[in-house]
Amino acid sequence: MGQPNKALAALIQEANMSLAGLARRVNELGNSSDANLSYDYTAVYRWVRKGERPRGSVPALIAQTLAERLGRQVSLADIGMWTADVVPADLGLTDQDDLDAAITGTVRLWNADLAGVTTIQAASVTAAAWTDATLSWLVRSGPEKLVEREHAPRVGRADIAAIRATIAAFSSLDNDFGGGHARRALVQYLGSDVAQLLSGRYTEQAGRELFATVAEGTLLAGWASYDAGLERWPSATSSRDYG
Repeated sequence: MGQPNKALAALIQEANMSLAGLARRVNELGNSSDANLSYDYTAVYRWVRKGERPRGSVPALIAQTLAERLGRQVSLADIGMWTADVVPADLGLTDQDDLDAAITGTVRLWNADLAGVTTIQAASVTAAAWTDATLSWLVRSGPEKLVEREHAPRVGRADIAAIRATIAAFSSLDNDFGGGHARRALVQYLGSDVAQLLSGRYTEQAGRELFATVAEGTLLAGWASYDAGLERWPSATSSRDYG
C-alpha cells in the first residue's frame, strides 16, 4: 500500500468537494475531449488514501477541477502528483525525428513549468541549440508521415479552431496586461486540454494544422515567460520584435 496523498486530500477538503463530485467533474472534463473516463468515488479514494496516480493526462484534469473550484491555479505538484523523474536541463533543445518523442518532450516541459521545476530555468542559455535544431530539420530526408492512431480520441477542425481561439484570447491578455498575466493559465491549458489532443487521433492534414496551432501557443508561452522575467536571453540587444 502506498503512502496517503495528503496534499490532494487537503485541497479536496479546502475545495469542499466530495470524492464523488471530484470524480464526476474529472469525467466531464475528460469526456469533453472524448477521453471516455468513468471514474467514481472509489478511484478518488485510492488516489487519496493509497497515493495511486492515474495514468495519462488525468492528473492534469484533477488539478484543473480543483483550480476551478478554488479560483486559483493548481499544479501537479500541488496535488502531489508530479512525477519524480529528473528533468534534464537540455530537454527540448534537440530536434526529434520521432513524433511521439517530440510530443512527450513538449508535454514534459509544460508540466515541469507547472510543477515549478527550476532545472531548466536555471540552466545556461545554449544559443548553439537553435542552429543545431534548424540544421537537423533542414537536412532531414523529408517530412515525417503522420500515422493515424487507432485507439485515441478523434481530433477534428472544431478542436483545432477551439485551440486557436483560446490562444488568441491569451495573446490579447498578453498584449493588454503583459506576459506575467495569465501566463500560468496558458501553460495549464497547454499541459491539460492540448496535451490530450496531441495524443489523439487525427488525419495528416488535421495533424499538421494541430501542430502549427500548438506551436503558436507554445511560442506565446515562451514570450510570456521571457516578459515575466522567467527566461534569460543571451544578448542584451535582442528584441521581441523579430520581424
